[in-house]
Amino acid sequence: MTDWKKYFNSTILSRGRQYYHEGRVKRLIHRDHEWFAAVKGSRSYNVIARIGEDGDIEDMECSCLYAYNGQNCKHMAALLYAVEADQKENDVQTELELAQQRMDKEDKVIFKKLAAQTEYNYFDLNMAAQKLELSRSIWEKAKRLAEQKQIVLDDIQTGYLGWYGDSKLILHAEGRYLTKGNDGYAVQVLCSKDRVEQALCYVRGCRGSYTAPGEGYRAYSYGNVCVHEAALMYLMEDYLIAHRPGDATDLRGKQILGVYQQRYVKNSSNTSVSDKQTLYLEPRFECLSGGLAVSFKVGTGKMYVIKDLTEFVGQMERGDTVAFGKTTRINFAGCRLEETSEKYYAFIKRQIKEQQQRMRRNRTRSYYSMEEEIKGNIDLSGTGLDQIYSLIRDRKPECSKWTSQGRKKVYLECADDVPKMTMTVSRLADAGNQFDGIHVSCKINEVMEGTEAVYFLEDHREKIVLCRTEREAIEGLLPLYNMSNDSGEIQFNIGRKHLADFYYRFLPEFKKYGSVKGAESRDILQYLPPEAKFAFYLDAEEENLTCEIKAVYGENTVDVTCRGGSAEDFRDLFKEHEIIDQVMQYFPEVDESGSVFHCGREEALIYQVLDQGIEALMTLGEVNSTDRFKRLRIRRMPKVSVGVSMESGLMDLSITLDDMTHEELLEVLKSYRRKKKYFRLKNGDFVNIEEDSVEILGQMMDALHLSPKEFVQGKMQLPVYRALYLDKMLEQSSGIYLKRDSHFRKLVKDFKTVTDSDYEVPETLQDTMRQYQTEGYKWLRTVESGGFGGILADDMGLGKTLQMIAVFLAWKREGQKGTSLVVCPASLVYNWKEELARFAPALNVETLTGTQKERKEKISRYQEWDVLITSYDLLKRDIHEYEGCRFRGQVLDEAQYIKNHTTAAAKAVKLIHSQVRYALTGTPIENRLSELWSIFDYLMPGFLYTYEDFKKNVEMPIVKNQDKQVSDNLRRMTAPFIMRRLKKDVLKDLPDKLEKVCYAAFDTKQQKLYDGQVVHMQAMLEEQADAEFVQNKLKILAELTRLRQVCCDPSLLYEAYDGGSAKREACMELISQAIEGGHRMLIFSQFTSMLELLEQDLKAAHIEWYKITGETAKEKRIELVRDFNEGTVPVFLISLKAGGTGLNLTGADVVIHYDPWWNLAVQNQATDRAHRIGQKNIVTVYKLIAKNSIEEKILEMQEVKKHLADEILSGEMGGLSALTKDELMELLKI
Repeated sequence: MTDWKKYFNSTILSRGRQYYHEGRVKRLIHRDHEWFAAVKGSRSYNVIARIGEDGDIEDMECSCLYAYNGQNCKHMAALLYAVEADQKENDVQTELELAQQRMDKEDKVIFKKLAAQTEYNYFDLNMAAQKLELSRSIWEKAKRLAEQKQIVLDDIQTGYLGWYGDSKLILHAEGRYLTKGNDGYAVQVLCSKDRVEQALCYVRGCRGSYTAPGEGYRAYSYGNVCVHEAALMYLMEDYLIAHRPGDATDLRGKQILGVYQQRYVKNSSNTSVSDKQTLYLEPRFECLSGGLAVSFKVGTGKMYVIKDLTEFVGQMERGDTVAFGKTTRINFAGCRLEETSEKYYAFIKRQIKEQQQRMRRNRTRSYYSMEEEIKGNIDLSGTGLDQIYSLIRDRKPECSKWTSQGRKKVYLECADDVPKMTMTVSRLADAGNQFDGIHVSCKINEVMEGTEAVYFLEDHREKIVLCRTEREAIEGLLPLYNMSNDSGEIQFNIGRKHLADFYYRFLPEFKKYGSVKGAESRDILQYLPPEAKFAFYLDAEEENLTCEIKAVYGENTVDVTCRGGSAEDFRDLFKEHEIIDQVMQYFPEVDESGSVFHCGREEALIYQVLDQGIEALMTLGEVNSTDRFKRLRIRRMPKVSVGVSMESGLMDLSITLDDMTHEELLEVLKSYRRKKKYFRLKNGDFVNIEEDSVEILGQMMDALHLSPKEFVQGKMQLPVYRALYLDKMLEQSSGIYLKRDSHFRKLVKDFKTVTDSDYEVPETLQDTMRQYQTEGYKWLRTVESGGFGGILADDMGLGKTLQMIAVFLAWKREGQKGTSLVVCPASLVYNWKEELARFAPALNVETLTGTQKERKEKISRYQEWDVLITSYDLLKRDIHEYEGCRFRGQVLDEAQYIKNHTTAAAKAVKLIHSQVRYALTGTPIENRLSELWSIFDYLMPGFLYTYEDFKKNVEMPIVKNQDKQVSDNLRRMTAPFIMRRLKKDVLKDLPDKLEKVCYAAFDTKQQKLYDGQVVHMQAMLEEQADAEFVQNKLKILAELTRLRQVCCDPSLLYEAYDGGSAKREACMELISQAIEGGHRMLIFSQFTSMLELLEQDLKAAHIEWYKITGETAKEKRIELVRDFNEGTVPVFLISLKAGGTGLNLTGADVVIHYDPWWNLAVQNQATDRAHRIGQKNIVTVYKLIAKNSIEEKILEMQEVKKHLADEILSGEMGGLSALTKDELMELLKI
């Protein structure tokens, strides 16, 4: 860096230096020319410095107020001090390393013949020698031993160390050190690619033994390589030059190749699997103290004990040939496991893997552990116990147990049972034979705890039974088991004052699980006090309710509030306290005497006693009450009648009641608004307002936005569009009688019997339209006849356009005069014109395109045409030209374009005058419920009230509180005016849509870039308060986009990036496979720059393609779509936003979503460009997802957000801008 200190005054510089030395610079991150850090001051500040290639400071930013005012602050200075120190450290380190490399290069080459070789050699013996750090004198002595042939090489082999998939290839050399008088002493060296893993020397007097460092507490090497082992390495040099063994194929790679090589051989020679020997595994069990262990035998005929299960698994995975006994050798590569044995083998592997994971965790935590590798036996517990039980449940394997004569062989049997428990109760007396209580002795089976259940063993002489029981079934036994000794025994004493606790509470619970002896002895029972019975005395006085409690012990009756005296000996004080606690839930106050409980004159408590308390007390004992108490009662809500009539476009609503005045109903509804459970009449009676009829009235009052006074005053005049909602609500209540006039009944009937309506499809379309499209047409006409507006929300590809064209054509055939206006996205203007020309050539159609002057001239003559078509954008610009225009109908296509009611487009469409309004959209709700409000505000202003009312009383309760009642009300209100059908319900002949997720894993370079961006974003979010988060949201979302671009291909962000792109490679592989299979495909991405990269790959692979982005002209789009559907070009690249709607691309039967979008509805719309009417093939949809990345979280979020819209209609939810800080942090966790 150049002299950066010139940018700061001396005071700021001094404070920055102090901050740096105090360690306040946290999480220093370097990316390209930018340095990031969090600097701790009075709070944590985010600081960024951009440093050019010449080392000069280009720009600095800090989130503190001082920097906000344009000054260079101390936090910036602290960051630059940290950057300077980091660069100096790296420079010094680099110089030292280069110097050291120059000095050591010649000295460290031990095996010069090997170094001079130019041919490929996998094993780097020179690097292995360097890592041993032996002195030059040892290597020279070792070389002399090799040259004098005092060391000989007997054998050298390659193999794998362990049986993990990524196990290293090992070179194993065996030799001897020759001396006079014997055949020599064994010497062994094991080398991986560039390291000596182990060396063993058995020369007398030599202590040469070496083990390479491992993990955790084995992070250091053991021992040293001796001169004999070093000499053997000189002989290995000659072998490597001559044979050049091995390569980088790991064990998993070898296994995969082996499988396919076997398949190739099998296919070539018609060799069947039956040619292989069948290998069997048999379990053997052993009863241990309080537990069970399992070992195994293996064989193709005669069975042999497996002494080391871990080694056995390694041999199986490698396909080794292993000796068993004196004469038997089994080649595991030529064997196949019998079906049950295969399950045993999977069990063994799983147990060994879990044990090794435990060992690895303990090692990395650097503490000593008793965990050892599994050898001959597996001690059963946890999931292992559950798994083995399921494997042997229907079998009787061999088992051994220890008896006084030694080990005895029996067999093991499985059963479902509960542990046996016995209890013996005996008299406890002192030396003078005075009764002191009882002695209790229990015996319980020892249990073994699995993960799913509890197990225990039962010894039946010639067999051992392994019993399984659900944990819940013996929950009451577990405390006793935990207190028992190793033999399952527990003993305790109960004094005479606690006999009642034992007999009346503990003993009944115990008898569920075991048998009891001696508990009924007269010598004991004569001291057992009678069991407590309770009586409650209720009274009403001075607007209050009282309760007295008596406990009855045989012939003795006591007040539960009295203490002391001889009665204490027989009283069950614990039970009495329990009863008092339950009574005080209804009578929480106590009078001055301390013996009478009461409600404290609380009206709510009095109602609670009458509603629930009496019934609750009756379950505890006998209830007695005075006449005054009995006169209090809860009345049912009287019958309510609702009268509805229609006249002059308005609906008249009136409410009448039996046995209740309007004033009392007014108070009932006010109580309902305050969420009270009751209303008290003047005579003291209570009315239960939790009844269905009150709830329905309350919901009507809220939904119609009326105050209680307005609701009960008599007749109310309401908009007719409330009629259908009112009918739906009242038909669900049995407590409300509905009186309807003929007009009301006809309106409701029309909507309930749409399919039977008299509206005929125009003759020219009768053979074209499907049954469900005919029903959609009739529904549109029914909505029109009622003077309403409606949303045709059919699934994408179901022909919403055709159904609307049928309405236009019907109006013309019926002689209805007037022009209709279609408003749609600019990309669909010509689509509408083509569809109208195709299905309704009798209609006079014009597009409002061209220059502003041309459009103005056409609008002034609008009555000359049957249908005019314009775009949302042009409508905004031309809105003033539409003053004075009166249209027959107005149709919004892709009506989600007006989902934000504050936009100019939303405001413009609402200014157009028309007799009827329709909205066409497959996704009326994409991100928020307020989008539905905006569409209905266009269709029928005021239908969902004002935006503020809707947000407060509908959207917030549903979204934030998941209020089902509000959600149900909204659905009832809007359902009559939304027609939605899904393809799976109406297109039985439409081919299936198969959806698959394809995961692509980053390589190291791409992973590092991704991790760096994640850390940067997490730091940014952690340091921001909620208010800052809202202010900086655009910046954060931009960073989130960068993260997603790294997933797609890092070169979207970094021009100099020269690494791999996991998804790009996976995409090209999918394209190649699809083309080979004769398929044609659509590829969607939100990044046009990503499409450009794919174009480069397609060009290099000589694959033809088309492409549509936002820059593609409307006319060109139609031409490309036609050419694709009629031609053979296999690939169509499409930007998600530009081509996700309005295109018919049934020529493709494969869809690839290169990157997931937050809103599942947008993706589904894109998919349905191919999966729609006209498609003849099954459509396969691939979602390319970067493994362990934010893209996996996006998939999860799509499903969660989808649920909300499904509650209102079959739409979708999911949006980026609505994410909270916590949701963003969650997205970054992998």
